[in-house]
Amino acid sequence: MMCRRRLEILAAALEQIGAIVRPPGDRYFTELRAQPGKLRFLPAMLRSVALGATAAGQPALDAMHHLRSTDGRGPAPSAPLGFVLSGWRRQVKTIDGSVDSLGYRLCLLDAMWIGIRRRDLFASPSLRYADPRIGLLAGPAWEAARPSICRTLGLSTDAPTEANRLIERLDVAYRSTAANLPTNAAVHVDGAELVLSPLDKLEEPPTLVALKAAIAARLPRVNLPELLLEVHARTGFAGGFTHASEGGARAGDVATSICAVLLAEACNTGSNRSSGATTRRCAVRG
Repeated sequence: MMCRRRLEILAAALEQIGAIVRPPGDRYFTELRAQPGKLRFLPAMLRSVALGATAAGQPALDAMHHLRSTDGRGPAPSAPLGFVLSGWRRQVKTIDGSVDSLGYRLCLLDAMWIGIRRRDLFASPSLRYADPRIGLLAGPAWEAARPSICRTLGLSTDAPTEANRLIERLDVAYRSTAANLPTNAAVHVDGAELVLSPLDKLEEPPTLVALKAAIAARLPRVNLPELLLEVHARTGFAGGFTHASEGGARAGDVATSICAVLLAEACNTGSNRSSGATTRRCAVRG
C-alpha cells in the first residue's frame, strides 16, 4: 500500500513538472493529439480536392502530393518539410530525427488553413477560393497596358526603380520611428514586443446622445429580410443580376432568392442549396 501511494505521489509530481516546463503552445498540440479520429477525412480530401498554389503555398502543396502518393500510409522519412513553421518542428520531428505521422498531418492541416486564408492555396474549380491570379493581365496584354496603368497610378514602368523608391520610403520610416521611440508616449517596447498605448475614450456629448435616441425612436422595427425585400421593391436592384448564360433563369421569383443569398452572405450564415445555386448561376451586370 505504501509503495502504491508513493507511485501516485511521484506520478502527480511528474505531471505537475510537465505542466510547468511545457512550452505554452504545447497544450494546444496535446489537445489536438488526443483526438486523432478527427483526421479520418484527410485521405479522402486529398484524393478528391484539386488544389493549386502560388510560390508561397507550394511547400504545403508538395506535402499534400507526398501524402497522396503514400495512399494514407503516412509520411516517409524523405517527406517534404518546407511548410513546417518553427512552432511545429518539435511536433513533426522526433528526437531521433524521424517524421511523426500525426504531427505531420496536423501541421499540414494548419498550413492548408493558413494558405487558403491567404490565397496561397486555391481550389479548382471554385468561385470563392479560386486562383487569385485569374483575370490578371500577363504576357503581351500586360506589356501593352502597362504604360497607361503605371501612368495612371503615378508609378514607374521600370521595376528596379520602383522597388528602390519603396526601399527608400521604408528606410526613412524605420529611421524616423527608431529616432522618435524614446520620446513617444504612445508606444513602448516590452521585452521583444512592441506595445501601443490605447486611445483615450472620447465621451459622447449630450446632444449626440439625444440625437441617437431620437433617430432610434423614429426607425421602424422590421426584420432584415423584410427590409431587403422592401429596398428591392422600391429600387429593383435585384434586377441588376442576370443569368450567367445571359438567358432567363428557369427558377421562379429569382429576386427573392438573390435577396436571401445576399443577406446570408452579409451575415456570414451561409445559404441553402437552391439559393446558392441561383446566385452561382448569376452575375452582376456591369
